[in-house]
Amino acid sequence: MALCCLTLTALAAESIFSDVSSDHWAFAPIEKAAAEGVVTGYADGSFHPDSQVTAAQFCAFLSRSVLADALAEEPEELSRQTRALNACLPALAGTSLETAYQANGEAWGDFVNRPLARYDMAQMLYCLLDGRAAVDTEAQETAKNALDDWGGIPIRYREAVVACYTVNLMRGQTDGRFNGNATVTRAQACVVLARLQDLLRDIPAELAEAAGAPVFGLQGGETVQKMMSRINADTPLHKDGSCLSNGKEITEENLQELLAVVKAVCPDEMVWSRDPRYDYRSPKLGSGSGCLAFGMAVSDYLFGEDAEVKQYWTWRTLKAGDLIHIKSGDSERIVILTSVDPESKDYTACEFRAQGKLRWTRWGNLSEFIDDKLTTVYSRY
Repeated sequence: MALCCLTLTALAAESIFSDVSSDHWAFAPIEKAAAEGVVTGYADGSFHPDSQVTAAQFCAFLSRSVLADALAEEPEELSRQTRALNACLPALAGTSLETAYQANGEAWGDFVNRPLARYDMAQMLYCLLDGRAAVDTEAQETAKNALDDWGGIPIRYREAVVACYTVNLMRGQTDGRFNGNATVTRAQACVVLARLQDLLRDIPAELAEAAGAPVFGLQGGETVQKMMSRINADTPLHKDGSCLSNGKEITEENLQELLAVVKAVCPDEMVWSRDPRYDYRSPKLGSGSGCLAFGMAVSDYLFGEDAEVKQYWTWRTLKAGDLIHIKSGDSERIVILTSVDPESKDYTACEFRAQGKLRWTRWGNLSEFIDDKLTTVYSRY
């Protein structure tokens, strides 16, 4: 239901900010952070999502959210910025900010007003994770194979990069690099913060328990194939095609429960690695890599790996949960329908393009899926 509300909101809601439309890739995290008072806009009603975030600003975001208790302990007579920075000091261990702080006689200086680099953000998040992400040899090898610039990542930041990569807090960019020296934008900061809040609350486990299903997501250096073997070991057999993988009736509401688990682990902007460890062989759907592997894994998670597959090339009978594979030359994408209006044929969906990033706010009319052999529908109904 949380996912349903999120996707349907994207269809109709108007943004709080004039420069963040409802189809902006970071719309939901920005709106959430603004509603919680974590971030604010400008006097003219804008947000400036592409503006760089300084270290002081990101510390302010953290102090108003996951470090609110630490902020409350800071003396009221200090300035707002100093209180926020002091509250975040333990999270700066190992960053260039901590180095500058020590060199400045354990005092804040102009260095906090410089744009925050991805390396320092990763290190801060690593400190806040407090052991929640495994940084073992297998996890490091996964990150090494997935990030094209692994060899250029400074050794001091590698554990943080691996940890953030493992739990989907920060991934590689569309060109396959981590690009740690790049600066962070206000929109990116909101997305990362939303993921961090969910992770610290262990949202995926909460949602999975409510749905009566295993958690979808790589754990302890798993491959996707091993992840699905773990999931399917706890999944009742589908057999007659009348239920979802958790044994519940196939309804849009029950589908939303399972999709919410997937979204909590695989949020907007996630990159599905090109590494073979992310390939998947489904018993009924066949083999896939990249975005197709993701779609197949989600379909098996929703309906069960033994659920029969119907394959067709028309949009007129599409339903929530159907997997749409569109391939033409080098262009490829998958669309997983999250809701369908039977009368208007309007839909919401999760979309993943090859070499691109995951997007949960896809919406439109089913008629856009042209009836031809370039568009294949896989249905488990």
